Amino acid sequence: ENISSTPLTVGLMFTFQNGMGLPNDREGGHTNQRFHRASPIGPLTGVHLRHTYHQKQTLDPNTPDTGKRETYTDPLSFAIAARPIGPGLVTCRTHFRTDTNGAGLWRDFSADGCLDDSRERTENGKRSKPGETTGAAIAVTIQIDPGQSREASFALAWDMPRIRSGYGSPYLRHYTRFYCSLDQEGDGAPQMACDILCHADEWETGVIRWQDFILKDESLPAWYRQALFNELYYLVDGGTIWAHPEDYPRSIPDPEIGHFGYLEGQDYRMYNTYDVHFYASFALIRLWPKLELALQRDIAAATLADYPDTFQEMYTGKQVPRKQRGAVPHDMGWPDEDPWVKVNGYYFHNVNDWKDLNSKFVLQIYRDFVATGDISFVHDTWPAVEAAITRLLRFDQDGDGLIENGGFPDQTYDLWPATGPSAYTGGLWLAGLQAAACLADLVGKRQNALEYRRLFKKGQKAYEACLWNGRYFNYDASNSRRHDSIMADQLAGHWYARASGLPPVISPTRARSVLSTIYDWNVLRFNEGRMGAVNGMRPDGQPDTTCLQSQEVWTGTTYALAAAMLEEGMRETAFATAWGIYHTTYEDSGYWFQTPEAWDALGNYRAIAYMRPLAIWAMQWALDR
Repeated sequence: ENISSTPLTVGLMFTFQNGMGLPNDREGGHTNQRFHRASPIGPLTGVHLRHTYHQKQTLDPNTPDTGKRETYTDPLSFAIAARPIGPGLVTCRTHFRTDTNGAGLWRDFSADGCLDDSRERTENGKRSKPGETTGAAIAVTIQIDPGQSREASFALAWDMPRIRSGYGSPYLRHYTRFYCSLDQEGDGAPQMACDILCHADEWETGVIRWQDFILKDESLPAWYRQALFNELYYLVDGGTIWAHPEDYPRSIPDPEIGHFGYLEGQDYRMYNTYDVHFYASFALIRLWPKLELALQRDIAAATLADYPDTFQEMYTGKQVPRKQRGAVPHDMGWPDEDPWVKVNGYYFHNVNDWKDLNSKFVLQIYRDFVATGDISFVHDTWPAVEAAITRLLRFDQDGDGLIENGGFPDQTYDLWPATGPSAYTGGLWLAGLQAAACLADLVGKRQNALEYRRLFKKGQKAYEACLWNGRYFNYDASNSRRHDSIMADQLAGHWYARASGLPPVISPTRARSVLSTIYDWNVLRFNEGRMGAVNGMRPDGQPDTTCLQSQEVWTGTTYALAAAMLEEGMRETAFATAWGIYHTTYEDSGYWFQTPEAWDALGNYRAIAYMRPLAIWAMQWALDR
């Protein structure tokens, strides 16, 4: 904007280094080259920065280290482009040293707001030398009359079409189906940059239209609307992959969509950690259902897999199977290994014996069918559903229809042991039986459906007889002096059943009693409700100190608790519960766009930038329904 009384010539410059700020930037061989493209808004110009990117193969622990690990060189490039809105001039410098103070570039630009193209004949496409780093610059120069304002648009695009697992397995990113950059040695970036300049306004309009139906809903608290969309950051910032195997001699469950994966957290680097995705998945099924179904098909395929290899479990030091048939995987693998090929990168426990994963899988399959109506998805995943239920039955050791925990932390609370029937995994099991019965109906397995419903009725009686104390369900049915702790997440199974339109696990009266008790004790008596729900609270009003996790607040499970309250019509209580997570994240501790898994009573975090807080979308799911 020109607020003076005379016309002004204004120049804006954008610079970018060829590289990612890593040692590879100095290895030499990188080139920068001007490009021109025709477009619906006229000719566009910019600079294409090609990078020579080297990645060394991760050492397979089963392979002797000979010191000769393979190094891959895959396409990587960037593009910068610009255009004035209206009359103006675009100029470029295709090459300048970024390991100097940049004085030469600044003298050139500051003289007249343009960049001198005269050296382009010698600099265009020039390879960088080892030891130096290079960059490119683009400038827009425009005239602005007094009292007027003008705009200029700049674009930055990044093109890395092929990615590799740690073991070297190649994948093509999903966008290569639209930008064939691999065939052209990584030439997708210039076209992406041009598309940005052409379509950014309509994309922004589409995003606003998509969000407005919630952001303009004055019946929802303003803080909730803010947190709801902000938590979506993790779907792109969580080490996310959306890709297709490039040369695998195997089929994948969903060839159209490919594989979609995101890390449990930036500290816990496992893809699609499933006990946590159970909570976070509401964001995907609500907004990008095809990605959710593709992820679930991958989980179903892995459930039926049986691996011959073993690993040393950290919890006991014993050698245990990495993956057994019928056991839903804990995760789809580490980036440093071979995700989707070698699942279960989690070595802390033998997850083949966890009690929550299989039930969570069955519940999510049914919930996803309810959301999409995709009957082919049900048929595709049914064999894994049946295998998952069959495997869990081995943990009903007394034949009462209710599975028992094994006396170690055999569920998502992987430091908090449970013995015998427990509120958390018992409720998940019962809800999972209801979901499995409905899925059996859909695929015509009448005998399965009858058996699952018989088990549900039998197990429901045992659940209430073993655990109900008149106000809430005890943590477990053991002889531990903390067996009667109030667990904030005890109704996880009932919540999912209600969210999916299944018959409830417990009566509405008891559900409201439990949720009111949790609100009074785990929420209000823990820092006066300003931090969310503490995971475990003793009946005397003190946090359960069994382990680290029992005395933490988990952000995602608090959002899930609030969603359960909404399912029972407890709207005011739900928002009051969830507000504590918002308050600590955005107002007290500054955790925005890095919401952690947990914090303690002092606000100290564990596992920054985590998957589970996406469970806030379970609240929106409940509100929409």
